[in-house]
Amino acid sequence: MGGGDVKLTSARSSNPVLNDNPQELCGVEGNSVDTAWQTTAGRPSTVIAVTDSGIEWCDPALVDKIYLNHDALPPPENAQGKTKAQLEAAGQQFADDDPYDLDGSGILNVEQYANDPRIAKPYFCATQAGDGFGYTGISPADLIATFGTPGSKYYAARSGPAGFTDAIAGWDFVDDNNDPYDAVHYDHGTGTAEDAVGAAGTLDKEVGACPDCMVLPIKVGDSFITSGNAFAEAALFAVDSGATVIQEALGTLDVTETDTEAITYAEDHGVPVIASAADEESEHHNLPAVLENTIVVNSVTQESSFSPPSYFPLKKSM
Repeated sequence: MGGGDVKLTSARSSNPVLNDNPQELCGVEGNSVDTAWQTTAGRPSTVIAVTDSGIEWCDPALVDKIYLNHDALPPPENAQGKTKAQLEAAGQQFADDDPYDLDGSGILNVEQYANDPRIAKPYFCATQAGDGFGYTGISPADLIATFGTPGSKYYAARSGPAGFTDAIAGWDFVDDNNDPYDAVHYDHGTGTAEDAVGAAGTLDKEVGACPDCMVLPIKVGDSFITSGNAFAEAALFAVDSGATVIQEALGTLDVTETDTEAITYAEDHGVPVIASAADEESEHHNLPAVLENTIVVNSVTQESSFSPPSYFPLKKSM
């Protein structure tokens, strides 16, 4: 095992004290994602909203996994400037009637626009020298620049979800715009997105827990610290955007009425809020994870010096 693989494994400890204790999950060291993959690796209709520090568009593990809002985009064109509808009218046959499925993959991602002549070159990632990832191809940043930026030749204001214009690939609640790019390169949001949906074969010894799922990046801060209201706005946006799950590894500075109402709104719509209790096996309360109706998760440790040994942090005596 290496890298982040320990987070995925169903392997068990060799310590019998742990293996015989159901309170220690009988020594299971990871999330048993490897056994889940024997049934499914997820599906593109599962959209994980990551509320965090934004996204690095040029990450090759994520660039094709970014959820795109077709309500905010025109149908893609091929290299000759033809849409699927125009090609069908000329006699070309396709496997489905989705006007956004030009390449036949059945997935609306940036690859559908890879040959679209409306998108100018050099691509965003090429101008950023790959942002340290080495990827210089098309990314959602190019769709935002072409179709979601006032003044662009191909701009046409498109609403959806309600209250948001040109929400092509998530939203930035820090600057209140449609580009959740992590311009300060804090990378926390990118890392948690990789943990969720990172494509196989693109990360060093790691793959996301749900590699066939999509991610909706929502920027709520320049780091993992934000306000309760910023998280609330993101949660409401995620639900209205059709997210399946809301994932947060945040620490908010406060609790607000809107904060708690947003979590309830998500629950009422069947969207679970997976909330981190912090990475340092914290015993302190962490917001918004302590709020009602969240599903709290915490890190575990392979610390063998505890007596008895434990994969969980020891509770301090009062």
